[in-house]
Amino acid sequence: MRLKFLAVLFSALLLPGQDKGMAKRWQFEPDGFKGVKFLSSEQKAKKALPDLTCIDSAPAISQEPERHCLLQIDANGWFILASFQFTDDKLRAVYGEFDTKQFDAALKLFLKKYGRPTSASPAAENLTLFWTGKRINLVLERQYSEAKSSFLFALREDLDAEIRKGEEAKKDISPKK
Repeated sequence: MRLKFLAVLFSALLLPGQDKGMAKRWQFEPDGFKGVKFLSSEQKAKKALPDLTCIDSAPAISQEPERHCLLQIDANGWFILASFQFTDDKLRAVYGEFDTKQFDAALKLFLKKYGRPTSASPAAENLTLFWTGKRINLVLERQYSEAKSSFLFALREDLDAEIRKGEEAKKDISPKK
């Protein structure tokens, strides 16, 4: 699940349509997910969602102390597997997967709860929708070639840090003149 999380994260960073001026503002930007506020501790999350099951990430994947807490969510007859990502005991992101056949239902739910996306990136194999806020970014992605579609809520400061890392990595590997 971690690799898919990173794939969605990097698609959110690299696809066009996310201007820094944010001409379109996200009106319904959440401060958390399923009653758990971003930057809350794992203990607070477990209090709000007693069915969370938490595991440590493999040390090779992350240099920072990281835990993932899983929750199966019943969305009116179809299911979402959500992973709450805690870094240094603070909720930094939520990644979810669901059956691609349920994408239209998920989109309807997201539109009702979060309003219209601030940008989109249609492609032959995917449809990616973005909600860009002051603190939170949300990505909803339909993956036509796979059985699972996904969503990602992440703190903008984390995304900005990943963008900086990506730009630095490009400089390091670009040919010197």
